[in-house]
Amino acid sequence: MTSLVDTILNNITKYDNLWCKLLGIKNPYIDNYEYQLSKNIPMFDITAYKKYPKLNHLYDKLWIAKSQNIKCGMLSELKDKNEDELPKYPFFIKPRYGHKNAGSKGCHVIENYNNLMYYIDYEDSMWCEYINEKESMTDFVIYEGKVVYQLTCEYTKGDNPISDEWKYISCNNKPSIKIERWLLDNVINYNGIVNIQSRGNKIIEVSLRPARGGIYLKETQNKNIIQNINNIYNNEKWEDLKYQDIKFAPFYAFKAKSITTPFVMLPYFVIVLILSYCNVNRFHEYYFEPIDYNVHMFYQFIHHDFEEGKKCKSYIETFNYLLHTIFFILILGIIYYRLFKNEWNYILLLMFTIITILKYYNTLTSQYGLWKIQKINLGIHT
Repeated sequence: MTSLVDTILNNITKYDNLWCKLLGIKNPYIDNYEYQLSKNIPMFDITAYKKYPKLNHLYDKLWIAKSQNIKCGMLSELKDKNEDELPKYPFFIKPRYGHKNAGSKGCHVIENYNNLMYYIDYEDSMWCEYINEKESMTDFVIYEGKVVYQLTCEYTKGDNPISDEWKYISCNNKPSIKIERWLLDNVINYNGIVNIQSRGNKIIEVSLRPARGGIYLKETQNKNIIQNINNIYNNEKWEDLKYQDIKFAPFYAFKAKSITTPFVMLPYFVIVLILSYCNVNRFHEYYFEPIDYNVHMFYQFIHHDFEEGKKCKSYIETFNYLLHTIFFILILGIIYYRLFKNEWNYILLLMFTIITILKYYNTLTSQYGLWKIQKINLGIHT
């Protein structure tokens, strides 16, 4: 049943552009930016995987771990082991192949044996030692065997081991020299973008596309950077840039968090009102990413002021919480009137219907994302 719903919703997302034009919803990846990235740049992992078959091994996270002597193996290999033969707790499990999964779906910190047994049947998953260091992510640009440009995002270092709540992006951020050396040793005969996610000096994931659909690169609003990257993909050329040519105003990428299983969504026009009040006028979107049981990220946006961005994040989280509280109160009210007064309260039914329908005043892609996070929160792993 769930696979049927997946198929239907996935097919419906093909009509997202038409749906958004009908409702007046802007495309956050295109509509608000003067400088666009070339259409020759793959924006999705599966596209990059097919475009660069000789580098497919970079999407194998088990290979990535082994290349750095990180303790690791297939999750299925742990199934028949005695408890004293298992890796030292805590350790980490995740999908093995990066081109088949996005976000943090299937990623879990394993704290004990019962924890492990709950996830032991995850297909195509691996385990590795838990790296308890600050996370970062870099879009490297390689040309003729050299790193000619890099854009590094520094992550929150908080209690959440799975997902960050904000990133800081600045032209002064620098990646680890050790990671850069690994990159040049292992990515050969390739010109273009390599996205690397890391913890400390350890690489955890590699992709041959820019982060977040190229939004962080576009948010620099730097014509020199965008045009030069496009030139690699369009003409296989790169013009060396001086530091003053690649400067840009630093910014923050925030994620709003929810602590309840999502059943409804704030409609687009409400989100826009909140963001406009907080001076967010470019990139923002629904982005569902699991963290823990009934805890997930659900919205992301960019702000150039940290304190204002934190306020905006708090507003979105509060409105989302209030919407779900009203939703559940309406359900309880409808049940109460039906069971104890043997009647339908049509005012409550009307309010419930309106709140339920208003979630569709969003992109079709966000509807699919909502369904996927609902499955995860309900323990459905397909």
